[in-house]
Amino acid sequence: MERSEVRVGTAGWTIPAAVRDRFPAGGSQLERYAAHFTCAEINSTFCGPRIYYSAYDSDSVRDTASRLAAEQRPLWCIFDNTASGAAAGNALALTELLTGSRT
Repeated sequence: MERSEVRVGTAGWTIPAAVRDRFPAGGSQLERYAAHFTCAEINSTFCGPRIYYSAYDSDSVRDTASRLAAEQRPLWCIFDNTASGAAAGNALALTELLTGSRT
């Protein structure tokens, strides 16, 4: 299996202190994370009052789109707020922001 076929990442892109020395020092948190990983799950713990249920607000989706668009490598972005169906709407909004067209 070629490496390009495998996408490995974590929920979120926070780099814990225990492994921080293994990541580049410069750049944004996402840039540093992307030096090793090709996908990141957006953890819905941070969106709204109810974990896995709440939708991300438009500002959060726009911020995520800006950070992902700045990357020069393939990335996966996985929404885990699926319990109430919010993930599909957030994923569509992000896709529209990244591609410039309605999906």
